[in-house]
Amino acid sequence: MSSNTTTASTTTVTSVSNLAKFLANFDVETTTEILLDGKVRGLIFSEENNKLLTRYKVLKKLSLVGNKIKSLNNFPSIPTLETLLLDDNNISDGFDSLQGLSTLKTLSLAGNPIKSTYDLQPLFLVDTLQSLNLDSCPVQEEDYEDEIFKIIPQLVVLDNRDKDGESIDEDESEEEEEEGLDNNNGAN
Repeated sequence: MSSNTTTASTTTVTSVSNLAKFLANFDVETTTEILLDGKVRGLIFSEENNKLLTRYKVLKKLSLVGNKIKSLNNFPSIPTLETLLLDDNNISDGFDSLQGLSTLKTLSLAGNPIKSTYDLQPLFLVDTLQSLNLDSCPVQEEDYEDEIFKIIPQLVVLDNRDKDGESIDEDESEEEEEEGLDNNNGAN
């Protein structure tokens, strides 16, 4: 039993040191985009890792594709984060931890073992979420689109399609988001 505990601790330490090693290349004051695809395998959102990630003052995009992440439990609250790419991991829970992302607009969870729309209900409280990608997730095996738009009513785009099922290009989607930003900024 103690060998399992030691292994778990070693994994956490390795994950922290790997994250620290890769983040050392990014300036905490000016970095707006961090791409760590496949670089921090087995990443756990521990207190130490969260401290490393929340230091970035203007981070808008974080990509953690293909890192064998199992859960989003304790995901850090990054107040400037607009785009979070978590494709091709092993994530099936912890979505309630994303509720602290008050500026998140785009979330990609493609290729994760998400089986039910019920699992995604916590995203209802991510008020700014406009675009969600669930390509290649088991949830697509059911008739999920209408249910997702019901449980996340602020959503505009699901798997590059709008609520009417019309295809949305990524370029069009970005333009619409920018227009929405301009309109929101004008309202303030």
